[in-house]
Amino acid sequence: MDQELSAVQRETLQAQAVMRDAHFRPTDVALVILTSLAVLYTLYFAASIILPFVLALVLSLLLGPAARFLCDRLRLPRMLAALILIAALFTAIGYWFGSHAASNRTPNRKKFLAPYLRKKTFLPS
Repeated sequence: MDQELSAVQRETLQAQAVMRDAHFRPTDVALVILTSLAVLYTLYFAASIILPFVLALVLSLLLGPAARFLCDRLRLPRMLAALILIAALFTAIGYWFGSHAASNRTPNRKKFLAPYLRKKTFLPS
């Protein structure tokens, strides 16, 4: 136990020595903060361009195994398998929204769907 404790103490002392020797100038800190803000600003305004690519990447990762199954086992062309899977996904999403809007748990359907109907697009403008 003493060896483990001494190893922990040794690592702590080494970390403290590194932090003691580290000198952060205010200009370096300001440069890091400004660079981070510039990157976030750029990503915010580029979201309408980047979002479709991110959505495509996520869909390909999620639907890839099912598409591979349709291609290998059922001998469907890759494009047709992708079309079938995307149509099934959007049908399921539409059914889910429709069933929740029409259920008895949501007596005021217009109030439930208002946030979705108010927005004309899901992309930031």
